[in-house]
Amino acid sequence: MAAFGTRWRWGIITACAGAVLLLLGTYAGRWPSGYFTLLRVAVCGVALCLMVIAYEEGAPAWAILLGLTAFLFNPLLPIRVRRVDWRFLTIGTTVLLTAAAVRFRRPRPR
Repeated sequence: MAAFGTRWRWGIITACAGAVLLLLGTYAGRWPSGYFTLLRVAVCGVALCLMVIAYEEGAPAWAILLGLTAFLFNPLLPIRVRRVDWRFLTIGTTVLLTAAAVRFRRPRPR
């Protein structure tokens, strides 16, 4: 049985759009640390939900990439990365989440 039906998927896609906007917001200037905590929670949560969907749809490469993204952005055990490196990770994560949202927006017919 699928963990996320069609209605849930649209909610996840909406959350994904919010996470992408938070990621892009990092380029708008300097933010307080609370912004980055919110960013980590949002990206980690969306990546975990998309990972479950990818696994259920039989896309292990997507599931692994999204799982690694969730691990990288997890707020409980934050991974420290230099500011310069976060720029590249932000771009890559934005592309990955956008592509995953497009790829898994509808359940595959069985």
